[in-house]
Amino acid sequence: MPATRRAMLTTGLLAGATGRATAQPQAQPQAGPLRLLVGYPAGGGTDLVARALAERLGRVLGQPVVTDNRPGANTIIATQAALAAAADGSTLLQAGSATLVVNPLLYRRLPYDAERDLVTLAITNGVPLVVVVKPALPAATLAELTALARRRAAGAEGPLPFASNGLGNPTHLAAEMYAAQAGLRLTHVPFQGSSRALVSVLAGDTPLMVDTIGSALPYIRDGRLRALGVTTPERLAVLPAVPTIAEQGFPGFDASFWYGIAVSARTPAATQQRLHAALAEAMADAPFRTLLANLGLSPEPPRSLAELAAYVAADRARWAGVIRASGVTLE
Repeated sequence: MPATRRAMLTTGLLAGATGRATAQPQAQPQAGPLRLLVGYPAGGGTDLVARALAERLGRVLGQPVVTDNRPGANTIIATQAALAAAADGSTLLQAGSATLVVNPLLYRRLPYDAERDLVTLAITNGVPLVVVVKPALPAATLAELTALARRRAAGAEGPLPFASNGLGNPTHLAAEMYAAQAGLRLTHVPFQGSSRALVSVLAGDTPLMVDTIGSALPYIRDGRLRALGVTTPERLAVLPAVPTIAEQGFPGFDASFWYGIAVSARTPAATQQRLHAALAEAMADAPFRTLLANLGLSPEPPRSLAELAAYVAADRARWAGVIRASGVTLE
C-alpha cells in the first residue's frame, strides 16, 4: 500500500477515537508492536495464515504485528493469555470455531466465557475438511467406507478406528457427525495435532481420518491418501473430482469450520472499530486471498461487528446438536 494512502487510512481510522482521547486514554493500542496470539504450533497451515495476516495488518496500521504461538488445550492456553493481557488493543487472538463455538459447548468448566469475554473482529477464512483413507483400504467411495465400517462394527474386529487432531477438535466432531448421520459406530483415536494423526493414517495404523484440506492436500495429490468426500456444501476448487458428503447420501451435511481474529471485550469500542476496519483492509489484500486459495481455504467476506456476533451465535447453535448427539464432554 502506498505510504500516502496508508497515512490517510490511519488518520481516518483514528479520527473517531482521538476525539475522545481525554475521556478514553486507552482508545488506541499502545505504541510499538502488537501481538497476535496463536493457539497452534508454528509451522502449520493455521500458523502460516496468521503470520501472513499479521504482516499485512502491520502494514495497514503502521505498527508491527508479531505472532506469538501458545499451543495447547484446544486454544484455551492462548485465549487465557489474551484475556490476561492489557485490554488496550495491543493483543489480538486468532480465534475460530474451537475457541468461540466448540469449547463453550464441550467443556464443563471453561476458564473463559466466549460471549462475555471476547469480541470477534473478523472471520478470516473457512477451513474445509476432507475424509481420507489409505489407498490400501478396500473403500474407494464414501458408500463403500460406510458399508465397511458397518461390517467391522458388527464383526469380531469391532468398530473402525478414526484419527483426529485431538479430543473435541473440529476434525473429531466432523467424523462424529458423519457417524451419527450414517448410523455407524466408530472408535476415536485422538492425537496431539494434525501431523501426528496423519502419520498414523499414512502408516496404516489408523485407517480413517477427517482432516483439514490444507494438511491432507499434499498427500492426496501424491497418491498416499485417497479422498472420499469433502465436508463443505459445495465441491472444492482444489479437489473438483471429490464429491461432497452431502451429495453422497447425506443431504445438508456441512462440517466445515473457520478462523478469525478476536480481542478482549474490555477493549475500548473505538479501538475495536479501528482494528475491525484495519483487518478488513488486510484481508482484502489480493496476495493474501491467493495464499488462502492455494491452501484450499475459503476467503470470507467482510462483515460488520454485529454480523460477526450473529454468525458466531448461529454457528454455536449448529454445532450444539452435533456435540449433544456425540455425547462428548470435557473437563
